[in-house]
Amino acid sequence: MAWDNGRYFANAMGNWVESDSAKTTEFAYTLQAGLKWRSEGGLKLTAGIGYYRFDTAGKGSFFGDDDDFFGNSFDPATNTYLLDYHEIELFADLGFELAGRPAMVFADYVQNQDADEFDTGYALGFKYGSAKAKGTWEFGYAYQDLEADAAL
Repeated sequence: MAWDNGRYFANAMGNWVESDSAKTTEFAYTLQAGLKWRSEGGLKLTAGIGYYRFDTAGKGSFFGDDDDFFGNSFDPATNTYLLDYHEIELFADLGFELAGRPAMVFADYVQNQDADEFDTGYALGFKYGSAKAKGTWEFGYAYQDLEADAAL
């Protein structure tokens, strides 16, 4: 479900996360809200907050093989997650023009409310140019520091 009035937006979604190999199924839901702002000088800001909920503690792997947890904390005796993932995310991107080409900088921060440690992550980056048409180009870079239980 999505709502957008041009300045503010909100999204809500619920779905089942299913692993075909492990036969593990879990309902997950997400909520997101934010704003979009444009200046007369061409600056474009999008910023918001999100909440993602995955109740995974005691459940098996959803992705890959039965013992693939991709860095998340798990119990090796039972091959199950040790934690739930109740993630709060803050995000923003700022678009502008630089030397006649589009540019954008962004930041994203996530924190798992269910973990006591290794619960935080962030990403920072930029993009310059636009490769939407033949013969055009763009360049981007992102730096990410994601602790083991910050995100599923």
